[in-house]
Amino acid sequence: MRNSQSKGMPIPLSNTITKVLSASQLPYEPWPSDNDIPAFLEGLAQQVFSGALQRNDLLQWLVRLQQQFGWIHPQAIRWAVATLAATDSPISAEEIRGIIDFYSFLEKDWSPGYHLYLSTNVTDDFAGQQDNLAFFRTLQNRYPKRFRVTPTSCSGLCDQGPGALLNGYPIAGMNSEWRSTLTNLVEGKITPEDFFSKLSAVDDNIRVRDLLLDRQLSPGKALQHAMQLTPDAVIDEVKRAQLRGRGGAGFSTAFKWQGCRHSPGEHKIIICNADEGEPGTFKDRVLLQRHLDQVLDGMTIAAYAVGADHGYIYLRHEYQFLLQHLIDTITQRYQQGFLGKNILDHPSFQFDLHIHLGAGAYVCGEESALIESMEGKRGIPRVRPPYPAQQGYMGLPTVVNNVETFCCVSEIAINGGDQFAAQSCQGSTGTKVHSISGDCERPGIYELPFHTTIAEALTLAGATNTQAVQVGGPSGKLIFPHQFDRALNFSEVSSGGSFMIFDNSRDLFAIVKNFTDFFHHESCGFCTPCRVGCGILSEKLDKFAASHASDDDILHLREMMELMDVASHCGLGQTAAHPVRWLLEEKPDFFRQRKGQHGVLKINLRDVTSDARNIERIQSTGGNDGR
Repeated sequence: MRNSQSKGMPIPLSNTITKVLSASQLPYEPWPSDNDIPAFLEGLAQQVFSGALQRNDLLQWLVRLQQQFGWIHPQAIRWAVATLAATDSPISAEEIRGIIDFYSFLEKDWSPGYHLYLSTNVTDDFAGQQDNLAFFRTLQNRYPKRFRVTPTSCSGLCDQGPGALLNGYPIAGMNSEWRSTLTNLVEGKITPEDFFSKLSAVDDNIRVRDLLLDRQLSPGKALQHAMQLTPDAVIDEVKRAQLRGRGGAGFSTAFKWQGCRHSPGEHKIIICNADEGEPGTFKDRVLLQRHLDQVLDGMTIAAYAVGADHGYIYLRHEYQFLLQHLIDTITQRYQQGFLGKNILDHPSFQFDLHIHLGAGAYVCGEESALIESMEGKRGIPRVRPPYPAQQGYMGLPTVVNNVETFCCVSEIAINGGDQFAAQSCQGSTGTKVHSISGDCERPGIYELPFHTTIAEALTLAGATNTQAVQVGGPSGKLIFPHQFDRALNFSEVSSGGSFMIFDNSRDLFAIVKNFTDFFHHESCGFCTPCRVGCGILSEKLDKFAASHASDDDILHLREMMELMDVASHCGLGQTAAHPVRWLLEEKPDFFRQRKGQHGVLKINLRDVTSDARNIERIQSTGGNDGR
């Protein structure tokens, strides 16, 4: 059993409310001298923690150092080992290095002052990101001690790509002007202040509003409505609303809340999963920017309903530019009496809210992996049962819901479950917020009823000559025109919010290869079917791309997809083969056309043996072949 309150000991809840995290430095600061680092770390720990560093604070501690210095110094690792050795949760240096390696935005080797991440999701590539990557690699080669560029997965700016992050600061629409600006910054021709003056706010791009986006609730309004009911009555309202989780799985929210409420324990936890890592998804970014009070009201209502006293927002690393907005809003809610002790003069209701910043791991969107990450570990999905509602963060009963789900909770609190359920289609109630991007005139946020068909969504977005749509991100479904009359709901085509459009000019095989490489990179490596299977799928697609594949390779693809589906440890491995599966089932000619002639490998013996002939010639001339 993980750290449970059953022993009667104080719960070592995370100290990372807001003060551990800060804005990233631009450029990153140099580390103090080796002799000064221990004293610096001691002072920083005293500044940011109310007590000593705890094991579950470790990841946030590493993120804090990364934000300031751009990499984690070996001395910092040794200091953490020595500090945690005095606690009941010691850790080795090897474990800490393993944690750093697990997360994409942590570095344990020296890094320069400017680090640019370029999103290479397919929609960013459509907008010219590969040209940007080539340009900045040249700049990196010129100034390796000042600048580094790294391709990364979707940065949540698909509606205004190509997207980029410079030391954590978002750049939308990377173009020639931005390339010139960043070159001048690296060369010292402009200052960081000049850079910030050019940096504009990330656009919302809200195109269609409905139930959630068409209103701005005053802070605490939904909470005040909810607290007029008993906790059990609040859960009953959510049950009548038939609310299902908006993160993709569509699990019953009321059932999850009931499980947590009836689990024994003095302390319980609410977690808002804002780790929006599915490529092509950016709806939570907008909800956190423009409807944060609805989200926070929803979290506090959940706490009231299940009896929780602590809540956490797990914010994806790519959204750290929203951190100050979250801190300011949370601080204001404490001042207004919507957080803290005696909320709305209710003497037995206390709820404190914390922020946890992710460090870049797609798998942490899975709720148990997210909890592992919050506990300062690698985000490896847990074996279930027990489920988080029974035993989650620090062994405590825990509710994990998506950002949009909490927004729906606020709507239900205002107007009641019956009215929410009245707007329904085939058992899907309320509305769904979609992130639409790709080949269309009007990319952005669309809040749509559940009876909306794919064809209707395409018309709203101004899409023409559409070849296919990827619904629900790479782990979802690739939909072709003969299926465009299907509705976007839990019964027909379920979606976590991503809706990527591909017109007739796009190579679907290249898109599927991009998605497969994404899964290969993001596999946590815990189980063999996913770790090895993703690599094999990627290698097989490379063979088809080079016209070196045979009929046996198609058979092997099918076998591997089946194995990954039934034997992988978590949803990542179980869905990683989806892009290949949907294309192979619907468009088998995409694979047949890329085989070798008559199903036999296309091999040019002259090319294959040229290296051998060159080596033989060099050896025969004693290393001097006259060239």
